[in-house]
Amino acid sequence: ESSEALAFGAFLLFAEERLRGVQTSVDQVQAKYQRVLGYFGEDPDLTSDAFFKSLEAFGRAFDQSIQEVDEADRRERKKAQQQKEAEERKQWKESKPAAPPMGGDSAAPSARGAPEAASSPSQGALQSLMAARARGLRSQTRPDSSSSDDDSDEGNLDGNR
Repeated sequence: ESSEALAFGAFLLFAEERLRGVQTSVDQVQAKYQRVLGYFGEDPDLTSDAFFKSLEAFGRAFDQSIQEVDEADRRERKKAQQQKEAEERKQWKESKPAAPPMGGDSAAPSARGAPEAASSPSQGALQSLMAARARGLRSQTRPDSSSSDDDSDEGNLDGNR
């Protein structure tokens, strides 16, 4: 029996030592948990289960907020890009020359009978060119005005000479 008592005594000493080590670890974890609660401004009596559920909910809400901010930023960038493009189009339209380029026949064929020519922003410029042509100022619109076809109705939108 004494060998059993001796083995039991050795086990008891070993178990008590391990228990003290575990208790020290538990005390350290509890102290750290109390510091975490203080850091987050939580009630010191809050259970760890309740705290971590709250922390998890905060994390999900934070992630959702990030997604919403990213989406709002994307929409804002898209809106700014559209506004920039609209401003560039407006500036381009305002900076376009009033008359078509000199020396080319490119405006005449597309303007002949084309419905879009009548409603284009340069309609006034076309009318001015036609009036100049009617006055015999062909050299301003066509450097190659020596051809004999110039008396045709090409470029004459309203049919008047």
